[in-house]
Amino acid sequence: MQNAGRFAAESWNVKRSRLGLRGLVFGGGMVVGTAAGPKRVPKFSVAAVTIRG
Repeated sequence: MQNAGRFAAESWNVKRSRLGLRGLVFGGGMVVGTAAGPKRVPKFSVAAVTIRG
């Protein structure tokens, strides 16, 4: 299993007019380490991301 790294305690947002995800695959859930402790999150993989606007 790959280590996902450590993430901030607060979630973040992308505020753009268009977000394109090519080859999106849902991989179930996983537990990641955050500054506030472990958190269960959905796991997604993508082949390419396009952000516009």
